[in-house]
Amino acid sequence: MPSLKKTITDLTKRQREVLTTLYQHISTEGYPPSFDDLRKLLDVSSNQTITDMLAALEKKGAIKREEGSARGLTITRGGFLALGVQPLLPLAGASRGGPLTEAIASANEWRTAGDVSTLDPSRDVFLIKVHGDSMEGVIWDGDVVLVSPVKSWSEVRNRDIILVEYEGQTTVKRYLQKSGRHYLKPENSAYPTMPVAEDMRIQGRIVARL
Repeated sequence: MPSLKKTITDLTKRQREVLTTLYQHISTEGYPPSFDDLRKLLDVSSNQTITDMLAALEKKGAIKREEGSARGLTITRGGFLALGVQPLLPLAGASRGGPLTEAIASANEWRTAGDVSTLDPSRDVFLIKVHGDSMEGVIWDGDVVLVSPVKSWSEVRNRDIILVEYEGQTTVKRYLQKSGRHYLKPENSAYPTMPVAEDMRIQGRIVARL
């Protein structure tokens, strides 16, 4: 991938216009524009022209995209830096800050995620909305939080707040290690502490509340 410095300085005027259009549409509508949307917004006549424009932005590291789909794209950290704007991230879905709930899935919604300089470009961070009151005092019902994915339990530290999947459902809890044992602890004392089961899978660490 090109350096962030090259990504910022190497965009042509037209590429910057396309990137700005993508950002504005996502910011206003809550999702990326379609090919039809982009043809109208950029005043071009063919999908191939749009495909070529997106390919050029992807090559320079300003976006990532799913092949053949205009809506299946994300603006990278370098892209946000190139525009000098706050990053927008997809809202992946919802999770319980209490009993387990259904596993998170795409909510087809994007949110502003704060200062781009705080995001780790090596992580595919995402947003979730938390429901329930078991984490009150740290996370309230309806809060949107920023999640940094982790691959194993060895990547989390004692007292981190984490997103865990268990039997197709998810929960947000504080991770505790005590006397060689591992627990998921709510902030609200009305809820019980849960021992970490062998088949629980960690999905990520909560790094910010928006």
